[in-house]
This record gives sequence, C-alpha cells and structure tokens, in this order.
Amino acid sequence: MKWMTRGWQCGDVSDAEGAALEAEYQSHVERLLPRLPDALRVFVGQPDESGYVSLHDGRLEWWASDAPRSFTLQVFCGYDRLGYRRLVMQYRGRAEVFGASGRDVAGWLNDPQTELLYDEVDIAEDGRFEHRFLLWPAGEFGLRCDDVVVVSAPAPASTYEVLMRRKQLESSAVFGRLMHTWETGQRRMRDLWEDLRARLDDLR
Repeated sequence: MKWMTRGWQCGDVSDAEGAALEAEYQSHVERLLPRLPDALRVFVGQPDESGYVSLHDGRLEWWASDAPRSFTLQVFCGYDRLGYRRLVMQYRGRAEVFGASGRDVAGWLNDPQTELLYDEVDIAEDGRFEHRFLLWPAGEFGLRCDDVVVVSAPAPASTYEVLMRRKQLESSAVFGRLMHTWETGQRRMRDLWEDLRARLDDLR
C-alpha cells in the first residue's frame, strides 16, 4: 500500500499526516480516473448501476489463481446504509501478484478471519492496472493485470454473519471432528447395507 498503509490504519501517523495521505490519494485517483475501466472506477468512489461499492470489512468467500491468465476473488461486502453485495472480481491478462509471496497471499486468503480493510487503485509503469489490498488481521498484497471484470449482485445482510460462522466452523477442530464422525457413519451405513444385501441374497 502506498497511502492507506498499516501505519495509517493503526493511527501511527498524526492526524495531519493521515489527512494529507488521504488527500494525496484522492488527487491521484482524480488524475487516473479517465484511464480507468468502469470495473475499477467503482472502487474509487464512482457508483455503478446499483449504487456505491465499499470493500471495507469485506469477507472473502472464494478465490482462484490461474496466473498469468487470471486471478479471481469473490467477496461479500457492504454495510446497512449502503447495502450488501456479493462481488466477483476477475483480474485478467498478465495477472500478477506483487507485494507478497504467493504462499503468504494464499495463507491470508484461506484464513477465515481475514477481512479486506482498505484498497487502492493505481496504474503501473508498464500500463497494467493495479489493485492493492490491506488485510486484517495481517497481510497486504496487490494484483496487477491488463483488464478487470467485476460482476455484482445484491445479497441480504444476514449472509455476512452466516459466512463468517461457516468459515470459522470449517477451520475449527470441531468441524474436523464432525466430518470424521459423518464419514465414519457413512462407511458404517454402507457396510450395513452390503451386509443386508448379502443376507437377502442368502434368503433367495
């Protein structure tokens, strides 16, 4: 991150410095705006046909990397006043992760606690678009690509809580034990069924 850094987010800079960083980023965005595709404009305060988009506190539902062809993120985001959405963001063409190793990024994105705190949009020296993310509780990285496609659909507010609980459950030892119990039960049911079929064959 160039402007919305961890230090800025944690309050390690003075109020004046923080305000200067925010103003500098807004000026930067205004200069970039004519060159940005519509898909990225929604992340710099430009509304789409459904209104405004905020990734702040967004929760990752799914992600996939097919670099260098594409990198895809599916995020649930929003808040009560703005409304909630499910976004599928696909970064296409010369897609590249930067600012962190692929292993670190995978670890953060797979962590059920991870949320998107802030994001920045930029254009690299080679003309590719950049979308950078500051994560909570840890991590930051960027995606660089030739084109971006965003698909958006409204979602109920309850989805946020359901998603959070599901991801926590999937990562817990409780979930592992439940899956083990379920799989054991399935095996036992198959064994009982095979035994019953054998007994029926004997009766015939």
